[in-house]
Order: sequence, then C-alpha cells, then structure tokens
Amino acid sequence: MDRFSREKANRKRNPRRTVRPDLVERLEERKLFSGSPTAAVVQSMMSPAALVTPRALQQPRVGLVSPRDGTSNVRVDSFISAEVFVPNGGIDASTLIDANVFLTRNSDGARVAVTLNTSGGGDVIILTPNGLLDTSTAYTFHVTSGLKDVAGAAFQAKSTQFTTSDTVPVTDSPVKFDQVALPNTAGHAFSSIVVFNSVVYAGTLKGEIYRFDINDDGTLADPTVILTIRNHEGPIGSSPG
Repeated sequence: MDRFSREKANRKRNPRRTVRPDLVERLEERKLFSGSPTAAVVQSMMSPAALVTPRALQQPRVGLVSPRDGTSNVRVDSFISAEVFVPNGGIDASTLIDANVFLTRNSDGARVAVTLNTSGGGDVIILTPNGLLDTSTAYTFHVTSGLKDVAGAAFQAKSTQFTTSDTVPVTDSPVKFDQVALPNTAGHAFSSIVVFNSVVYAGTLKGEIYRFDINDDGTLADPTVILTIRNHEGPIGSSPG
C-alpha cells in the first residue's frame, strides 16, 4: 500500500473534527462581550431588581419669588408669586394651605389673611392678601416642608422678605360702567369681539361678523352683518360641497 493509500485509510479510521471559523468568531465575540462594561450594564438592567425599583424622588423647591427677596417700596395691594421646581409632578393642591404657605408681618409675627392658588400644572404658588398690606412695613413670605408635590415629596423650606411702600394707591376713579341689555345683540352666540375706531366687530359661532357703530351714549347702533366667511366656508357644521 502506497503512502497516499495509507493516509486515506487512516483518515477513515480517525476522522478529524472540522472547526467552523464562523462559529469560533461568534464564540470569541461572546466571550469578549460577556466581560465588557456594556454587558454588565445590560445584565443589571435586565435583573428583576432593576425592573421593579422605582426612580428616586427629587426634592421640589421654590425658585424665583416676586417680589424678590429684600425688595422695598412694594405696593400694598401686591400679591406674591413663586415659581417652583417640581421634577416629580406639580404641587399637591391639598397641601397648599395657610399652614404650609403663609405671609407674616415682621414686627410682631402676625399672619396675614390670604388666599392661595396655583396653576393647572401646579408649577407656581400665588399668595394674594385678602386686604391691603400696611404701609412701610416688612413682611416675610414662608414656604414650609409641609407643602408637597403629587408624588408626596416635601418641598425645601424657603422664606423671602420685602417692605411695602409708604403710600396707598388711589382706587377710586370717576370712570364707571353700567351693564345694559341691548335688544340688537340678543340671541347671538358671540365668540370674539374687537373694538376699533368707535366700531365693534363681533364674531359668532355661526361664522357671522356683526359690525356695530358705537353711539355717543355708549349703546350700539343696529348692526351690519358680514357673511364673507359663512358664504365662503358654509355654515358651521355643514359639510363642504
């Protein structure tokens, strides 16, 4: 038996396992990836603890306050507004009470009767005194940790001070208005009004525009009805032709 025949017979008796290069490459990639920082991050993200642990709450706090801290000559009919940082959601309106947000007079610590409010998004505090403040008097605006956001996180306590002016603004005015029903405006659902050059333009929900001249006594003359929009677009609620 020649050499070639012997090698062929040996291969039949002891076949070699063929290693696929593509399989080796994939295994090496998996080995490298399994020890990388990225793999550790992915594995931690997929762990049950990571999936059920809630995000830590951040503490809400008061930002810009108007009047600013230390301001003087503030009008005695002013209100106080405070912007707030609310990373977890807006102010919990049930905690926006005078026990948690209030105004005091510095001379004796007396609390001022106020009305508290916020915006629809709960991102501002509005404190309005129920009457005029005293002239030439220092006041302190307080926000305590009793104020909370909708997630239940307590606000960081804060206080600012201001001093009122020494004058009371004149509230009486010789200009007065009376509300008078006008028959030529009855029965219309006006959605917008513009006054220009002694003329009132009033738009209706039906797409009409009523033009009223203003009389010398303040009443309105009989209107001219402008139907440009209605004629072009059709009556409100109708389908285009």
